[in-house]
Parts: sequence; structure tokens; C-alpha cells
Amino acid sequence: MLKQQIKRYINLALEEGEQTIALHDEMKDYAKKHQLLPDNMTVVTKDKASRFSDAYIERCEKGTFALVLVEIPMFLNEQIEHLQKHPREFVYVESESFRLLGVDAVSLEFDETTEMYQVKLGLKVRQQDELPLRAYLENNLDGDKAIYHIAFSEDGGLWNVQFPLNALAQFQEEMTLSEAYEHIYRFLFAFVETIEAGE
Repeated sequence: MLKQQIKRYINLALEEGEQTIALHDEMKDYAKKHQLLPDNMTVVTKDKASRFSDAYIERCEKGTFALVLVEIPMFLNEQIEHLQKHPREFVYVESESFRLLGVDAVSLEFDETTEMYQVKLGLKVRQQDELPLRAYLENNLDGDKAIYHIAFSEDGGLWNVQFPLNALAQFQEEMTLSEAYEHIYRFLFAFVETIEAGE
């Protein structure tokens, strides 16, 4: 899936006559590793700050999912504690970066019961990938905080996944929302790459 998506992304640039393509580090390394780049194509590295420049962002009410406000990408420069200050809201982010991984959107909220930030998303991998998914979460989330939930949706053909952001090794209380989503992206990229390698 990841290989096909990145290949499609590169082919689109080729069809438009581009001789240079800008890729973020993970995609660039992946494309080189799997020899997806033509010899005559120049690759430049995209600044990681641009990863969510195309993001569609909503602030919504928990429970009702009612829209509070549609935000611009600059909103992600807010500190993550914004979610603690607005505990009845969650932030919903769609981005091409997530879509390339088979994830339509990623929501982030602060859970007052656990006092942790919860990540929620739908991941388009096969139903039979349950064991690798569980193994990845168990091996890559910090032990004491690694309480996760997964459930396969027959209707959507995807895994509904929830895990605490606090359980990622890179988590810091003073990070921005952009940094939080960056760490979530890298965590998911590594998982999808792992799944693909095992197919």
C-alpha cells in the first residue's frame, strides 16, 4: 500500500514533466530504498514544518462531534496544552501526509480521567494484520502508559485505533500540536512500512 502510494505520488510529478521532486525525509528514504525514483530525477528535502501546510483542521465537541471552529494550519503552532485548557474539545486533522499512509484523519484530545492525550484514527490495513498491529503497539509504546484500543470496522474496512500520545518516546508536555502530529505521523509511517515488509 505505502509503496503504491509513494510510487503514484512520484509518477504524478513525472506526468507533469517535473525533473525535481520535493519529499519529506521518510518518503525520500523509502523511495531510495525501494528504487522508486528515476535516475534523471532530482530530489530535494522538504522542511518538516511544511508537512501539515495542507491540513484541514477542525475543533469539535467531544460526544456530539459538533463543529466548534475550522482552523488554519497555523493553529498547529499552538502548545498541546491547548487541549487541556479546552477538555471538552478534540482536534481533527486531515492531511495528504496521513492519506499516503492509509489514514483519512487523526484526532487528538485530552482525557481528563487518564490525564493523557489520546490519539484516535482509522487505519486502512487488512483485517488479518491484527497481530502485527498489536505487536507494533505493544513494542513501541511506553509500558506503563501503553493502554491502547483497536477494533476492526467491517463497514469501513479499517482498524479504529486509539493510543495515548504520552506513550510515545518523543512525547514532551511542552510540545506544539504540530510536533505532536509529526510524531504521530512518524509512528504510523514506521508501522505501515513494517506491515508492508512482512507481506
